[in-house]
Amino acid sequence: MKYTFLTEKFYNDYPHEQYPQMEIKEDRPYAHVQVEAYNQLFCIPLRSHIDHPHALFTNKKERCSVDYSKAVVINSDEYIDKNRKAFLRPDEYKKLKGKDFIIKKQFLAYIELYKQAKIDESIDHREEILKFSTLQYFEKYIYKQEI
Repeated sequence: MKYTFLTEKFYNDYPHEQYPQMEIKEDRPYAHVQVEAYNQLFCIPLRSHIDHPHALFTNKKERCSVDYSKAVVINSDEYIDKNRKAFLRPDEYKKLKGKDFIIKKQFLAYIELYKQAKIDESIDHREEILKFSTLQYFEKYIYKQEI
C-alpha cells in the first residue's frame, strides 16, 4: 500500500472555493492511501473525527479512518508529492497493514453507493452522501466505463 501527500499544485488546481468538500489543511496536510480503480489513481485521505460509516476505521475511539467520502482522482503526476514521505502513527500503520484488498473493495462499494444515491431517492442518508462526497467533482471518471 502506498501512502502519499498531495502537492500544492493539486490544491491550486482544485481551490477550496470551487471544491469545498475537498479536505485541505495548510498546517498539517493529510496523508492519503493510493487506490487504483476505474483505470484511475484515487487518493483517499486518512482523517480524524469521522462521523459517518463510509470509512475504514483505524481508531474507533478517536474516529480515525481512511475516509472514502473524501477521495480524489489524481490525473497528473504533478499532484503526488515525491519529496515528502508520508509516515503513519505505528498503531494506524498496524491497522492498515495488509488491508489493501479490503480498502479497495470497500471504496468500490462506496462508489457504487454514491452512484445509486444519484438515481434512487430511497437510499439512506442520500442527501448527505451526495452533498459531502468529493466524488461529485470526479463523476466523469467513475461513469466513463459505462458509456
